[in-house]
Amino acid sequence: MAEHLNTHTAPSGMKPIPKYLRWVAFGVGLVMFALAIAMYIGMTRVVVGEHQENVQWLPLNAKDASFYRSYDYTAFEFNIGEQDFLTWAKSNAWETKPLDKPTVIGRYTAGPKFQRKPGDPTEHTAAKGHIYEKLREGSTDEGVRVVYDSEAGRAFFTWKPSQ
Repeated sequence: MAEHLNTHTAPSGMKPIPKYLRWVAFGVGLVMFALAIAMYIGMTRVVVGEHQENVQWLPLNAKDASFYRSYDYTAFEFNIGEQDFLTWAKSNAWETKPLDKPTVIGRYTAGPKFQRKPGDPTEHTAAKGHIYEKLREGSTDEGVRVVYDSEAGRAFFTWKPSQ
């Protein structure tokens, strides 16, 4: 007759693990698995919108908003009056400066997974307006850049994390 092994007993000299601790370990493992899935979804999810009105995370008076939001690149643009833009920038603690030369900024269409149509520009050049930028030292695109084009009445925002 085969000897029955009791899997719930500890080796000699050790106390058995209480049942509640097994459930706690199982629960912790389950939470860690759920967090890993949530992080994966958050890091791979891309949200794109074009010509939207009333985008909840933009100023109330932003019109014709287009955006690309993801973990590795975020850009949006929208129509807004100059004073309203300056108020919005100040509310975000962005100290804007007047543009002193034509400035190029990436558009939402430059998103890595954006389905561009032929002729979709990936950059915009503003000659007159305001700028705020906080870029990583030595980088031309890693960080935050906000440009207001006074001639177009349009704000442009890009954010790219350091790699």
